[in-house]
Amino acid sequence: MRNRWYHAPVFHLSQGHNARRVSWLELFYDLIFVAAFIVLGNALSHHLSWTGFAVFSLTFSSLWMVWSGTTFLMNRYNQDDILHRFLILTQMFFVGGMAISGTEVLDGHLSRFSLFMSGCLILIALGYLRGWLQQPTGRPYAGYWGSVFACSGVSFALASFFPAVIQCGLWIFGLLLVFLSGFSPLSQKISSKFPPDIHHLSERFGLLTLIVLGESFVKVVTSLHSSPDIGVLLQAGFALLITCCLWWVYFDDVAGSDLKQTPFSLPIWIFSHLPFHLFLTAAGVAIYKATALSLTDIVPTKYAFFIAGTLGMTLLGAALIDSVTERKQSELSDGYRVAMRSI
Repeated sequence: MRNRWYHAPVFHLSQGHNARRVSWLELFYDLIFVAAFIVLGNALSHHLSWTGFAVFSLTFSSLWMVWSGTTFLMNRYNQDDILHRFLILTQMFFVGGMAISGTEVLDGHLSRFSLFMSGCLILIALGYLRGWLQQPTGRPYAGYWGSVFACSGVSFALASFFPAVIQCGLWIFGLLLVFLSGFSPLSQKISSKFPPDIHHLSERFGLLTLIVLGESFVKVVTSLHSSPDIGVLLQAGFALLITCCLWWVYFDDVAGSDLKQTPFSLPIWIFSHLPFHLFLTAAGVAIYKATALSLTDIVPTKYAFFIAGTLGMTLLGAALIDSVTERKQSELSDGYRVAMRSI
């Protein structure tokens, strides 16, 4: 029996029915991202422009990378001692700092967000360092991804000391370093030798999708005044019906599906969730904006592009995920489903 207070992490290998279950700590960890995405969505609603959306995308991608990096760390290592909990809970405070300073980023102030982001990435790297030191099994995996997140963390730390233009460049470098590392030949070799638990990952990404979808309900319901008339209720109901349809698309066709046995199917599946979640979050803001529009007025051009564009890009993100998944039972072929999403 392992010591409750301190024990070496166990490198998890998905074999047969040895699938991981989502832990209570992972569910608790997700709560801070509920707050972060709501705050970031509110900031986007006040900066509806191409520049504002570009900065929002960069900020959201940073938050998403922290969540996915931590999710993969927990996917690979079974551990639940005091040190592990301390690292995760500490990171939650850093994510909270990212949420608070995320609104500053859309106003052009990047330094505080960069430092909080750097702290999150360094904590992920420390988690891999612990695995590398204490668990010989999977040491190549821990060494590779620990180095990637450490280098990315240093990039974000350096960004806080430079002007905004250079900061953006270092941000993009730090993000691309992690994203492109998943497609490297060494990463493919390590993943084939130590395959992740795809069922655990599917459940985790599904839970994040629910969090993002929930943003639409929060924004629409809280925007209604105490005694809305029937017209406002119908408009809000139609807006939320769009959210229900997006839930249907993802959880009926994408979540829980098996990966195709094709090259790069795993990194494509993982990183296709980034644009899907990004535009799904933006679509939540757009749906909220739609409830504030009058049914008798002409829709302003920027709102029309925002609503239609985010929904269209969300479906394209679902099509990307669909392209590397296959359902065990489906009335439609995989290719037909992807084509329908794209159209």
